[in-house]
Amino acid sequence: MPFPVDDARNNRGNRKVLMIAYAFPPTGGSGVQRSANPSRLRAWFAKYLPQFGWLPTVWTADEVDGLPRDPTLCDELPPEVVVSPRNAGSGILAMRRSLRGFVNARAGEGLTAVASRFAKAIDWRLDAWQPATALPDDCIRWARRSVGPLTRQLRSERFEVIYSIYSPASSHWLALELKRRTNLPWVADFRDLWTDDCRYREPSPQRRAAHRQLEQEILEAADVVIAVSERQRRILADHMPAKRDKFITITNGFDPADFAGVGDAESKGDSRFYGCGSEGLEACSRIEPTRRLASVFDRLADRAAEAVETVHESLATCPP
Repeated sequence: MPFPVDDARNNRGNRKVLMIAYAFPPTGGSGVQRSANPSRLRAWFAKYLPQFGWLPTVWTADEVDGLPRDPTLCDELPPEVVVSPRNAGSGILAMRRSLRGFVNARAGEGLTAVASRFAKAIDWRLDAWQPATALPDDCIRWARRSVGPLTRQLRSERFEVIYSIYSPASSHWLALELKRRTNLPWVADFRDLWTDDCRYREPSPQRRAAHRQLEQEILEAADVVIAVSERQRRILADHMPAKRDKFITITNGFDPADFAGVGDAESKGDSRFYGCGSEGLEACSRIEPTRRLASVFDRLADRAAEAVETVHESLATCPP
């Protein structure tokens, strides 16, 4: 039976979810869109979840190498959303990028030949070192440093669900470690495929095997796995044929605030919005995917609470 996502209702008031998103506003770029827009997609879920009774605490990186920063993206988040940036550190890829100017320098450009050779030697060593240290990816240092403080926070505060977003894979690695330590319900969201992606290129056989093993552990440990399309859901579910029902589809959408006044445009005969109307736009917007996500959280949290109550009742009936 497929995991139900449409008929759950939050009758317990505001509930807390830990949202692990490596790239999140004020970091910009297309990778941030899923969970507020090119940095808003990741923030869209955080923006609308409070409307459905869920208060996100977003664990993110303070700075993502190679992506711009746009502080105005944070203006769209409601005050209930807590954003906790963690120092991302300087990964191997970032160090190699900083050396690029020296490695590619030519004589007469202000660098001596000795300095250029020295930079190339460092870059070569980093290139050889990376496969052994940056597993599953260059963000793993951020994830490892996050395990301790997040474990303490999850145990001291009343969080009910863990929600992590790929990519990078280190976000799911972090959620997997937290799941093992706290046994809280975990929703793993794959905005893209990982090792099944046609763009996946890993030349090292050892790293390919390690990636596939970690991906399998993630799919097995997560209570619910989300894909962005039905085709991707089927591909991910093929990894666990006996538990296909925990794989669901929640598509992307758009922020309805970006289309304010569309109803007026339609009434004035603007053909670009003909037949949409405010109700049609809302059905396709981020609000509907967020409602479905909140429904998943409701069901998982309710199941966990019922299991705890059952244990307590069993203990109460045990003879002294």
